[in-house]
Amino acid sequence: TKPSPVAAASTEKRVAAVKAGKLESVKQQLQACRRAKSCDLDEGLRLSVEADRPEITRALLEAGANANTGDRKGETPLHLAAEKGGTAVTQALL
Repeated sequence: TKPSPVAAASTEKRVAAVKAGKLESVKQQLQACRRAKSCDLDEGLRLSVEADRPEITRALLEAGANANTGDRKGETPLHLAAEKGGTAVTQALL
């Protein structure tokens, strides 16, 4: 199913905040997700791992992102962290 325009805009804001490394903005987006009771946090988690942002990775995990969700190739965020060599992000996932 296709997300609503409001949900899509929220996801775009969250993704932009993750990519920019703006922890406070990510936390604000996560609070909005909790109020709406619908968010897909897994994409943000993958992006935070790719960007080597351990503090954002932790915030997303605490909000309910699933560290065991694989991408199209079946690779989890932990696989990605191991490939990238980010020890702080890897530790945040464990």
